[in-house]
Amino acid sequence: MRWPNRYNVLLGVGSLVVLIDQITKIWVDKTMSLYESTPIVPGLLDLHYIRNTGAAFGILSGSHTGFRIPFFILVSSVAIGIILFLFYKLEESEVMMPLALSLVLGGAIGNLIDRVRLGEVIDFLFFHY
Repeated sequence: MRWPNRYNVLLGVGSLVVLIDQITKIWVDKTMSLYESTPIVPGLLDLHYIRNTGAAFGILSGSHTGFRIPFFILVSSVAIGIILFLFYKLEESEVMMPLALSLVLGGAIGNLIDRVRLGEVIDFLFFHY
């Protein structure tokens, strides 16, 4: 299976992920209270509304705003650049990697939008493990 044009995948899937990301975050922000939790699949998945000022698992969340926000905007921008570079370097024979990178890119852009707009990222999926 070959994509007709892997850049169409990047643009289409990446844009769709950003759109869904932002719509769901706005929905959660408007319909849930901060720290509210609603079980979706009991014992496995909850909607749990938090605002993450840090990175994964709240890393650097306690650091000064003047450092934290520009730092995470820079890190997100570098990550997006790396994803785009990796996408550019893909071999034509690689079929699933354009899709995977497009999904990751959409998520990175969605989080960058949150960082620029809010200074933090809206998170709402809580998986029990």
